[in-house]
Amino acid sequence: MPIFLEAKLLVWLSPLHRESWLWACPELEEKPYAIVPSPIDPSQFYDMKLPREGVICVTSLFEFKGRKNVLQWARDHPGQEITCAGGNPLPNEPLPPNCRDVGQISPWQVNETYNKHKAFLHLPATPQPFDRTVSEAYLAGCDIIGNKLIGALSYDWFKSREEVAEHCGNSSKLFWEKIEEVLND
Repeated sequence: MPIFLEAKLLVWLSPLHRESWLWACPELEEKPYAIVPSPIDPSQFYDMKLPREGVICVTSLFEFKGRKNVLQWARDHPGQEITCAGGNPLPNEPLPPNCRDVGQISPWQVNETYNKHKAFLHLPATPQPFDRTVSEAYLAGCDIIGNKLIGALSYDWFKSREEVAEHCGNSSKLFWEKIEEVLND
């Protein structure tokens, strides 16, 4: 905690990220801060106009990313085919019959993989600072099936793909502007 209290600037990845920390450490309320989204290159995530079907989740089979929530959602929606990418840390625990584990996806196939699916499923069990996969999938044209624990969704501007592209695409610039302000004080 001392490192936070002595920091010249606290950088949060989303409003939810900051709120979660303030709930646990209210003494951070008065510290200077910036809220800067995770940087995403919007030219890498776009709608390719491919035929779409089913739902995809990425890294959601990890416990802290909402494994139980995702598997319950799958059981509650047996008619939805769900592609699970990013690894399964419990391969001996059977998945519902409508889930298919495809393992890791190479980075250059991620946009195309999103584009083959109608929706992106992410139901974390704990507050997540940002969850960039949600923004990537959204930019690629997926509808989002999520909950209130996704940092990216706590931004007021997460309403249109254009705004998400603008804010995430300019976040590196914003980050360095905030750092420069602190260094120049």
